Amino acid sequence: MKSEDHKGVYYSIGSLKEPLIGGIGALLVTLMFFETYKNVENVLYISILTGFGSSAFLKRYIDSKIDLIQQQSTALLQMENLQYFNEESESTEETAVKGVMTTNGPLPVYLTKDEMQRLLALQSRLGDAISHKEAKVYQFEMKALINRGKQRAF
Repeated sequence: MKSEDHKGVYYSIGSLKEPLIGGIGALLVTLMFFETYKNVENVLYISILTGFGSSAFLKRYIDSKIDLIQQQSTALLQMENLQYFNEESESTEETAVKGVMTTNGPLPVYLTKDEMQRLLALQSRLGDAISHKEAKVYQFEMKALINRGKQRAF
C-alpha cells in the first residue's frame, strides 16, 4: 500500500496466525482420511501437501472477495450522478441552484476537483488491492467521498 504522500510503500504480509491455522487444518484433514498413524513421516508429508493445496484454495477465495468488492464499487460509481463542485460560487453571497430535485434519476453528487482525483485514485488502488481488507478500506473511503458530495446537494 502506498502512503497518502507517496513517500513510502508499506507491505501487508498478513498475520502470523494464518499459516498456523492452515497447518493445523491441513494436519486435521490429513488425519481424518488416514486411520492408521504408524508412520508419522508420511502423515507430515501429506499434511504439507494438503497445506500447499489449501493455499491455492484460499487465494482463489480471497480473489473472489476482492472481485466482489470491485464490482460493488464500480456499480456504486455508475449509479451516482457525479458532478464537479464549484467552490467559488459557494464563497460568494449569491445563491446558486446546485441541483434540481427530480424523481427520474439519482441526486447529484458534487465533488471538488481534489475529491474527484482522490476518487479516481481510490478506484485505481482498489483494482490493485492484494487483500480484501485493503479493498474494503478503499471502498469505505470512496463511499465517504460520495456521501460528502451528496450532502453538498442539499
